[in-house]
Amino acid sequence: MIYDMRIYSMYTYKKESVMLSWSFSATVTTQARAEQIWSLWSEPQNWSLWDEGIEWVQLDGEFVSGTKGFLKPVGAGKIRFQILESVRNQSFRDRSFLPLTHLDFCHQYTPNADKSGGLLHYSVQIHGWLMPLFWFVIGRDVKKNLALNMRKLAQHAEQLP
Repeated sequence: MIYDMRIYSMYTYKKESVMLSWSFSATVTTQARAEQIWSLWSEPQNWSLWDEGIEWVQLDGEFVSGTKGFLKPVGAGKIRFQILESVRNQSFRDRSFLPLTHLDFCHQYTPNADKSGGLLHYSVQIHGWLMPLFWFVIGRDVKKNLALNMRKLAQHAEQLP
């Protein structure tokens, strides 16, 4: 297993829209194939196996764009979320809804040219009036554990047939 982890962080204040925003991203190299990664992504009820920040996830339908559900972060109440985009074996985006704020998660897999593995790239954005509060309550832990959770996902995927 080869892991290359990069984390980027950015805080912005958009004067035109008076919107507070914060984002960060990480990239991990994995030997897992797209189908192996997708099999773990597309089963939200099992996300807690590789994401230490999640106790459980309930998706109300198929893993496709527009489907809604609830997830429960460790030590917090349940949060409503929605799959915004789902592209089989490539990527998905989801949004968690918080008071006056939302968190957008983008999960992407880019295969190597020879399909022997690829790059996992995650980005997280927190937007909204209460961004500073939710950065303190949630964002710090998400950022701290992002690379670890990505490595755990890669390890689980690499074990799959």
